Amino acid sequence: MPESLNAKTAEGEINFFSFSSGQMNTMNRLSRTPLEGGELSYAGDGLSVFNVNRDGSLIGPVINESSGTLPFGSLFLSSGVLLVTEAGSSALSSYSLNRDGNLSVISGSVPNGQKTSCWVAATRNEQFAYTSNTLSGTIAIYRIDYSGAAYFIRNVPSTPPGIPTGLPIDIRTSKDGRYFYALNGNQGTISVFQIDEDGSLRHLQVAAWTKLPYFGSQGLAVL
Repeated sequence: MPESLNAKTAEGEINFFSFSSGQMNTMNRLSRTPLEGGELSYAGDGLSVFNVNRDGSLIGPVINESSGTLPFGSLFLSSGVLLVTEAGSSALSSYSLNRDGNLSVISGSVPNGQKTSCWVAATRNEQFAYTSNTLSGTIAIYRIDYSGAAYFIRNVPSTPPGIPTGLPIDIRTSKDGRYFYALNGNQGTISVFQIDEDGSLRHLQVAAWTKLPYFGSQGLAVL
């Protein structure tokens, strides 16, 4: 019986749902800490880690101090390394996760010199990671080494010269590892890049024919 979790940021709750024969049922609800993010649970400048039971229900949380201010987006690599963006610090941190739910900092708040680093995505080989720096209109490129340490490389604009500046929010990479996508929430467009072997991003197009709302588009999934 597959399960899913839904974080409700307004009420500070995590709801647990089960699915059976196409029907969705609420199983339990946790509201021990206020939520300020969607992929992990954030309590102020803390990171809340929950233990997931076999039936998908949660125990916890174990609250860890964030390396930087306003942790926002998160991504677990296949190695178990956790990448977390920090909107306040405009940085990327990496952590290792211990069995007791405590996080150990690998790279703490590696800055990119931009504003409001929100979401994070990684290449297929997980050697490079990207953050969307929304208020700067840029994408930061980081190298991730074998230990999970993060190194800032450079920033690239979400939209090329001659096109109105796009403010990227959600970002994703294609399953084949060849392409990178950024949703520009201020103009309802999607920037498409080719990912080179060294992690560099090359603009291919800015898709403006998507009929997305000009302002306020949120959420991006690549199938």
